[in-house]
Amino acid sequence: MRCLWLIWFFLHASQILWSQSTQWYLEAPKQAYARGPFEISFVLENGKGTKVGFPDFKNLEVLAGPSVSNQYANINGKESHTTTYSFHLRADQPGVVIIGEASIVVNGKSLKTRPATIQIIKQEEGLQTKDGLPAFVKLMVSDHTIYKGQQLVAAYHLYYRGNIGFEDAIQHPPFNGFSAKALDVKNENVPGIQVGGKPYEGVLADAVALFPKTTGKLKIDPSYFPMKERLPNDDPWAYPFGRYRSFQLVTDAEQIEVKPLPLPLPADFNGVVGKYEGNASLVNNSVHQNQTINLRIEVTGNGDPSVMSPPKLKIPSVLEAYPPKLIHEESRIQNQEWVHQHIWEVPITASDTGHFAIEVLFEYFDTEQKSYKKLDLEPLKVEVVAGNSRVNSDQPDLPTKRGLNMYLVVGCTLIGLAVGAFVYFSRKNQPQEKNKGPNPAIDHHVESQIQPSGAVDRFDSLETLLQQGRIYKLSESLSSMINEDLQAKLGLDKEQMVLHLIIQKLKQKGGDATLISLYTSIRHELEASLYAKMTIGDPEKLLSKSKEFLTRLGSLP
Repeated sequence: MRCLWLIWFFLHASQILWSQSTQWYLEAPKQAYARGPFEISFVLENGKGTKVGFPDFKNLEVLAGPSVSNQYANINGKESHTTTYSFHLRADQPGVVIIGEASIVVNGKSLKTRPATIQIIKQEEGLQTKDGLPAFVKLMVSDHTIYKGQQLVAAYHLYYRGNIGFEDAIQHPPFNGFSAKALDVKNENVPGIQVGGKPYEGVLADAVALFPKTTGKLKIDPSYFPMKERLPNDDPWAYPFGRYRSFQLVTDAEQIEVKPLPLPLPADFNGVVGKYEGNASLVNNSVHQNQTINLRIEVTGNGDPSVMSPPKLKIPSVLEAYPPKLIHEESRIQNQEWVHQHIWEVPITASDTGHFAIEVLFEYFDTEQKSYKKLDLEPLKVEVVAGNSRVNSDQPDLPTKRGLNMYLVVGCTLIGLAVGAFVYFSRKNQPQEKNKGPNPAIDHHVESQIQPSGAVDRFDSLETLLQQGRIYKLSESLSSMINEDLQAKLGLDKEQMVLHLIIQKLKQKGGDATLISLYTSIRHELEASLYAKMTIGDPEKLLSKSKEFLTRLGSLP
């Protein structure tokens, strides 16, 4: 019973620790009609807020709000909580209105939304019915002049009167010159309008995020909407399932001008266009010499991720960074836009002690400021102190993970039971072995096996680990073997097993550049496997290189 209670506690504790990050943002339409109501919402995800401050809605009439709604979800063990503050507003004149920043305090930290721009247009602009149909559809694009790689939102507004519905799926064009991503925002209400003195209700029938792949004038061809209208049924015997008529709505084509990015491109440009934010942090701010420094980088934005390169680093020469590893990637619909989030981890090692600064560089093209902009990330400071080299440590420190995993608890329990069973049956068979008399031939054979042998003979057990696929255990054993031979040959203690001292001693012993390059390559692969948990590309080749290195090391005076 106590064990079950502990598992329940660990499971719920891990769910709390692994809950999603807090976000505070504004949802608002890109366009709205003059004298027509529209809705905006300030959304708080995964946090409890206090001291909420809303902006002054200049040139806008507040029809209602703020109305507060709360939503809770638990999907596959991931808990999320959303609080939404909604306002219904109206603008009397066409033009541009700006929704200012809204603030909220979460866990003592003040968060602010980004300002949003809404274009207020005339109701009658470009809107008309055709052939007396009870509905019409209009393609609304977020902008007609954009940059290559900038997100363009194509929203299809359906205006209707009476009882209508879709008869078949919407038929979109191929969107030549763009890459397209569907936005799951269908059936959201849009402000109703009046055309020809008749009121029409509005709904967002579909929306697509488009990313231009080329420059010049691109055309968004018409889309087709198969519709049906329910008619009054005066003869239910003739039409038992109701009377309907079918019709088709077609959007007008839109011309989009795509401009190239300004030249020259910055050296640290990461390839994306739009609006971005991010943060960087260190898992461990103080490490021992040659211990892995784990850097975590998170970037969120609305550009095209297919052209995005990982962030770059600016570090001192005594630090060495391994290639960034993408550990998390997700996309979501936010404010009727396609937003993506990428998280990387970068293992870094230090060959000397001291205080060092790590700068994360991520530069993008800001479409609002129409200029290249760098993420405002503060340099990260790390302290490297003298101590045991992590390469020869028996139990290397791996990147810290928060929370406890139920599978880890169950796995440890099963391993304990297996070990207990092994000990029990070993002791049960032990008296039979004691009754046997000594066998000089066997004793002599065993003794001969444990005699010291050459470096190559010691690889028999490593070959076995390789055949069994136990790559991590292979890395541990190989690292220990190489370090023991280096200490014996070079006369170094464990505390002295740092890269620059080993290279210096190898040169003093007559080691050439090829030998040093071979050792550096082996060491980097082992560190990446042991501390960054990166997969060894070719374990068999690593084993072969290690044999060559130990053989050449043994031949040094």
